[in-house]
Formats: sequence, structure tokens, C-alpha cells
Amino acid sequence: MKSEWMKKRRFRWAFIGSALSFLGPLGEWLFLKLFNITNDNNVALNFLYTELWTLFCFSCFGYFLGRSTEKIERIASHDVLTGVISRRYLMQNGLTGSL
Repeated sequence: MKSEWMKKRRFRWAFIGSALSFLGPLGEWLFLKLFNITNDNNVALNFLYTELWTLFCFSCFGYFLGRSTEKIERIASHDVLTGVISRRYLMQNGLTGSL
């Protein structure tokens, strides 16, 4: 069973973004190899710098994307004026028979 914090989309998307961030230094390395660019001084430091910034940016982007998705789902499933669950949400989740 998933833990409570992983049920929230914002953390799930942030995790996906942080997992994808490892492709940043890989792309940089591939670019350097394809074009025969030899920059031997501080290559490891450059890759570390690239990784940390892509990790930060992708995680933040994923977090805000997930948070926006949660807000849109909340607006779509609840009445804006009263805050009551909408009829469409009840019908999609099969809860109409209990009414």
C-alpha cells in the first residue's frame, strides 16, 4: 500500500522529475563526445553542477505540476460555491446507488 505522502500528485511528479534529472549530465556528456570537445579541467565538477541544477529544476517543476493537477481535480469534483462533492464525481466513482 502506498504511503500517504506518495498519494499526493505533487510528490509523485516531483519524484518523477528528480528521476529524470539524471539525463541532464548524460546529455552533456553525449554532446561533448559527439563533437569531440575535450575539456579535461573540472569535467567532474561541471557534471555535478549540471546534475544538481537539473535535479532542482525538474523536481520543482514536477512539484508545481502535481500541485496544479490536484487543484484542477479539486475544482472539477467539488462545487465551487458550497464545497459539496459534485454529481459527476459521485457518478464516476460509483457512489450514486448509496444516495
